[in-house]
Amino acid sequence: MGKTLYYGGTVLTLNDDNNYAEALLTENGTIAAVGDLRDIEKSAGICRKVDLGGRCLMPSFIDGHSHLQSVGAAFSRCDLTDCTSHGELLERIRKFRSERDLTHGEVITCRGYDQTRLKEQTHPDARLLDTLGFDNPIVCIHQSGHMAGYNTAAMQACGIDDSFVCPEGGYAARDEQGHLTGYFEEKARNPLSAVLSKFDPDRYKQAILDAQDYYLSYGITTVQDGSGTGQRGLDCYIELARAGKLKVDVVLYIWSDPDTPDYWQRAIAATKDMPRLKIGGIKIMLDGSPQARTAWMRKPYEGEESYCAYPTMTDDKLERILNNAAAAGMQPIAHCNGDAACEQFLSAWEKLTACKPDACRLRPVMVHAQTVGYDQLERMARVGMMPSFFVGHCWYWGDVHIKNFGERGYRISPVGTALANGLVVNLHQDSPVTPPDMLHSVWCAVNRITQNGVQLSENDKISTLDALKAATFGGAYSYFEEDRKGRLQEGFKADLLVLDRDPLTTPKELLREIKVLEVIKDGESVYKA
Repeated sequence: MGKTLYYGGTVLTLNDDNNYAEALLTENGTIAAVGDLRDIEKSAGICRKVDLGGRCLMPSFIDGHSHLQSVGAAFSRCDLTDCTSHGELLERIRKFRSERDLTHGEVITCRGYDQTRLKEQTHPDARLLDTLGFDNPIVCIHQSGHMAGYNTAAMQACGIDDSFVCPEGGYAARDEQGHLTGYFEEKARNPLSAVLSKFDPDRYKQAILDAQDYYLSYGITTVQDGSGTGQRGLDCYIELARAGKLKVDVVLYIWSDPDTPDYWQRAIAATKDMPRLKIGGIKIMLDGSPQARTAWMRKPYEGEESYCAYPTMTDDKLERILNNAAAAGMQPIAHCNGDAACEQFLSAWEKLTACKPDACRLRPVMVHAQTVGYDQLERMARVGMMPSFFVGHCWYWGDVHIKNFGERGYRISPVGTALANGLVVNLHQDSPVTPPDMLHSVWCAVNRITQNGVQLSENDKISTLDALKAATFGGAYSYFEEDRKGRLQEGFKADLLVLDRDPLTTPKELLREIKVLEVIKDGESVYKA
């Protein structure tokens, strides 16, 4: 692989003692030296030289939480993300069906609608989708992934009728006569997904390959699949890793069912020393989506007397999972959007660590933490729990959160308060919910502006430097890789990023306009704009 010397631009190290250097030398996939250009040139010997031409070299981004395979799968689905009315949504489905020649009763899977952006402000359901007149089973998955609308053909294909008994932790809408409308939330979707989402290993693997290039284009070289991967998905990842087809480092979080803890050990053994693939821990789901009003809250939503949404797991089950995780040495990450879900996770972890203090070393992660309370952040620091913030909510749904939560909406994604409490944080985009654009997340963390120009809580803004550290070192820390990733430091992996300008000297309002020009993984260029 040889040596490569980078010079002639900004070398942004993100080291605590000194954020800048003149040059950086890589050798065999590792950073060999960082510092003064003349000193490095003297010791480097024969090497390839790269003049940055005034551009910025920094550590590549590390994804705090997303769904790698689902990102690739989304590329083959009908995209509804920018639809603004029911009519536009229906026309998008008609066009997709025609262009893909899905005229023989095939399942049509759509993704990305957001009822808050539709003129009608309502979810698509069977009454709407049946107007298309298609015999295809149609499913429209919400942008959050937590709810979906189905046409009658889809419900019939799944054997779902008005006798359907909604499982605990879910909701199925009915009309005034008690008939199912075709709108299902959370665990109520499981029986339909089991039928309509057929597992195809070839498609699964291709989705991973397609998605990793997409992440690289945004400068991310370590990617999480936090979907709660099962055995079939794990087998696909292992096959790709063995074949040397993974371009990014993948951290998998696997299914957390407490009745199958032996799967955890099998998964760890199967991925031991696997190139660019490792098991990070287990994934737990505790509530839903704040913009869709299924995030479980301690106090009612605005305009409601008692509705706080609902949990997706009982306290007893969560405690069993966490005890199994502590016994197995598995890091738990838990989806918690509402502050009641945050409380459930935090209280259960406090109870566990009171008996087993060593469990704090597992660095449990509260994923999303949209409405986590300031009081809860103080407690998280005491038990070794870290938040992974989907701070893009400030821009994408900040205005909706103010509508749903009132004053609480201004405090979403409280990154500044988390740092003030001494917590290590990371950032994520929950892709495919939003694109894996870490620079946009950095901009959101620094500015905290909604699409309507509303300024969210000032005390939760952070500096550009802290945001960049959350996007690099914070991710590395959550994966126990802070000794080799997230900084430009001798001995660290040569996972690098070339930007068109230095973020630290860029006006904060322009941070999201910075361009990724090149990505280097293990010393090798893997993406160029």
